[in-house]
Amino acid sequence: MSKYLILITIGPVQEFIAAARRTRDLWFGSWLLSELSRAAAQKVFDLQGSLIFPHDEVITASPGKDMETSAQQSANVANKIVASITTENITETGEVIQQAVQKRLTELRDDAFNSIKVWTQGDRVLAEQQVDALIECYWVAVPFTESKEYKTQRDLLENLMAARKSTRHFTQIQLSETEQREHNQIKLSKEQQRYPKSSLDGQRESVIPETRYLARSDTLDQRRRKIWQLYNDFNAKQAERLSGVDLLKRRGNHKADEADFPSTSHFAALPFLQHLADTYGADKIHSLFNHYRKTLEDLIANNKMIQLEKLDERYREPFGVIGNYDASILYMSRLAEGIDTKDIETRSSAERALRDFLSLAANGAEPGAYYAILQADGDSMGTVIDNQLEIKDHQKLSRQLATFAKKAEEIVLNNRGALAYAGGDDVLALLPVDTVLQCAKDLHDRFDALVGTGYCCDTCGKPRFVTTTGLSPTLSVGIAICHHLEPLNDALALVRSAEKSAKQVQGKNGLAIVIAKRSGEPQRIQGSWAEDKGFFIRLQTWLRMMQHTELSAGAPYELRNLVERLGEPQELNTEAQTLHRAIAEEAGRIIERKQGQRGSKKLDTKDITELRTLLGLPEKKSINGNIVFVPTDNGERYGKQMVTVRQLADELIVARELVRLGATELQERNKQ
Repeated sequence: MSKYLILITIGPVQEFIAAARRTRDLWFGSWLLSELSRAAAQKVFDLQGSLIFPHDEVITASPGKDMETSAQQSANVANKIVASITTENITETGEVIQQAVQKRLTELRDDAFNSIKVWTQGDRVLAEQQVDALIECYWVAVPFTESKEYKTQRDLLENLMAARKSTRHFTQIQLSETEQREHNQIKLSKEQQRYPKSSLDGQRESVIPETRYLARSDTLDQRRRKIWQLYNDFNAKQAERLSGVDLLKRRGNHKADEADFPSTSHFAALPFLQHLADTYGADKIHSLFNHYRKTLEDLIANNKMIQLEKLDERYREPFGVIGNYDASILYMSRLAEGIDTKDIETRSSAERALRDFLSLAANGAEPGAYYAILQADGDSMGTVIDNQLEIKDHQKLSRQLATFAKKAEEIVLNNRGALAYAGGDDVLALLPVDTVLQCAKDLHDRFDALVGTGYCCDTCGKPRFVTTTGLSPTLSVGIAICHHLEPLNDALALVRSAEKSAKQVQGKNGLAIVIAKRSGEPQRIQGSWAEDKGFFIRLQTWLRMMQHTELSAGAPYELRNLVERLGEPQELNTEAQTLHRAIAEEAGRIIERKQGQRGSKKLDTKDITELRTLLGLPEKKSINGNIVFVPTDNGERYGKQMVTVRQLADELIVARELVRLGATELQERNKQ
């Protein structure tokens, strides 16, 4: 018997998760990879191996357990597993682990596909082959000698994995001779569109026969029935072509009348529902909604419209207004997705019902159109892991990361969001705009408490986990504010770019926010959680000023026009100090003459002073009717300029947009 250090990775990750048209695709793709990683970790555990990463606390269900129960687990398992294991034959052990991963994938695949009763045998075989070819499970191992330095052996393990991945081979899905012959005949027939490419990833063939989709010759009743059956049988809408992998995402853990992840529209509507509950009372709005819902259910029964989606209980709408129904039914554009374009009668009836509800419940006001995606990732985690010189140290770090992952879902749910993924130091979540900033702060603070400066050694009192240079890990957060009808792939790309911007902040530990309106360029700001005159603290001030219209809405745009005309550098530059100061002086003049509350009130003196200090300008005071400048502590006229006028303008513009979309200063929200 020999002892080994083993590393297992499961992929592909980003491209598989990102191939999503609905939030349900996104969630299930993340959950599926986590579940396969859990199966690998569980098998290591069953073979008496010692898990190093992830911590064994995340192995709370075996791969064979009920899928619905397993899906409720809060802690995801990352796609990289490190363990020590004692075995007579490491090759056989590695193969056993791979087989456990494939076995779990087959269980999930069969669970999803068995609920589809309308396939031909050839369609199902092709779908199964597509799923079976999906996962790449690699493992490498090195002899483990505890007398040798753990870090050296783990570095060797990582190098071996890099070499293994660089020599991977690709296989093509092969049909049997009979199926290949049938496939070729179909391609030569009038039904050659039977296997168009997937509308999610554009790579794999669709496995839904084209005869299931609308045809020009179909009657209205036939069109209604096809749309209804397409959704009920495949969870596909009328324009969606789905491969076997796509159907695994749609039908896995399938419940007839309950969705396990809210839509983007649901999050966009939550601030609107909060306002209705606060203004008119939850009971009144709930009664009006029930009437609206029953009207839609009558249309569903009579005209074969797609059924209303309910949400899992953990996403129950917190105001008691719409219960656990997905709020997408508050948007006509989303209702229309389940109604044929030629079905004018049903469309008109649904639109009239929605219009009546909004008229009675909100005086005709409509829900907002924007929601938030949050993506967070630990900074310098690779070097922190490298600095864990003993297995027990690495395991301790893994345990703290597992605790953070579990707490992440609690934090997201408390902020009326839904967690798509939380594994180790990675978090991906969807939230309403009015709570996303609070959620970001909560996650950042909890990470710091569990892994960063807040978690200290019992004996020395210093942070327990640090890099080789003594720095504690931090959490960078990217936030993207997107239109609820924009393609989900585009929104995911945007939040990834926001997270990248956050990590590019000097010293990392950053927060980046990007707002993508349907017209114009995205507005982007970023800064450090820890910087002097902190970025996050500044943002709260701007939110307050915009929320109470203390600063005119046009002031930020006038500041931006100023820097555009005078060509202010993007970053503060000592060589351009004179230009920076000249622009700052003019910005100070613009701010002082601007009035808030539609011109009825001047900006508060305290706010003017704060803005001037931020720009490095001297404080102004009125003494005996004369304006004097208060010198800095060192007697100089100018202090240290913290931000460029361009950055200030961008921050004010983003704050204005956030307030328009429902965000408020966090301190005020917490008092309610």
